[in-house]
Amino acid sequence: MTIQPEIWRAALLMVKCYGAEASAQAAFQAARCFARGETTKMFGWQRVADAIVVLDSRQAGDGVTIH
Repeated sequence: MTIQPEIWRAALLMVKCYGAEASAQAAFQAARCFARGETTKMFGWQRVADAIVVLDSRQAGDGVTIH
């Protein structure tokens, strides 16, 4: 699955604003949209949450240097 640039931008902004809680916040927004019947927005927030997971998996652990 290819993630669109606007999804990446939203994911990066969420990580910047919420840090480790970014994925949970995106999932919360998706659930809120679902409860309101806003399925298009819900799918968007789910994609943002997926992108955050990818970003988190690419971060270096302690003592690891990325060049």
